[in-house]
Amino acid sequence: MRISIPKEREREVAPAGSHDAACYCCVDLGTQNTPYGAKRQLYVAWELPHELTSRGKPFVVGKFYNLTGDARGALRQDLESWFGRVLDQAELEELDLIDELIGRTGTIGLMHQTNQNGQTRTQVTSIMLPRRGTAARIETVTAPIKFGLEDGLNRNAYDELPEWLRGIVGRSPEYQKAVAPETLQGSTDERLKSHLGKKKKQQPATAAANLDQELDDDIPF
Repeated sequence: MRISIPKEREREVAPAGSHDAACYCCVDLGTQNTPYGAKRQLYVAWELPHELTSRGKPFVVGKFYNLTGDARGALRQDLESWFGRVLDQAELEELDLIDELIGRTGTIGLMHQTNQNGQTRTQVTSIMLPRRGTAARIETVTAPIKFGLEDGLNRNAYDELPEWLRGIVGRSPEYQKAVAPETLQGSTDERLKSHLGKKKKQQPATAAANLDQELDDDIPF
């Protein structure tokens, strides 16, 4: 008589290459810690309608951005590539990203990378105009995920986020201020460092490190 541990199921990853994509997720993560200090962050994700998992559902991929309109920033560069035109500063600042991005189609470039644990991950390398003949906007198979913090905390929208996104948003000073204004005082950087320090003590070190690694951005703006 024996009890054995089942073999770990291999994690499916979206295939590398160029694919049709549609945005289903746009989430304001609030201010997060980055190698360049406290930065407002955004998470955008797409489904690949023509690339299905073994369960018959579209693969999904996502990308973290610094929420900035700086011309050197990845967000502005990707938006201009996606929209197929240069955006002036006034137009950029008028965009409601949730309304503009959810359901918008495009052509996404993906490549595979192996992390330090030997796991293969899919990285979004580009997002461009949809192929000719593709609808500019579609209803995604994956349920849309929308969340913003500019108008205060919408508790229902927050509760509907996937658990891992709630965890990231929940450690931002914007969220903490909304649920307990008296707990966070001082500058944004000071509040964030204090809050992150408490969180890391409560979480396993590996989990905290993984989240920090995901939020690292290659640009200081």
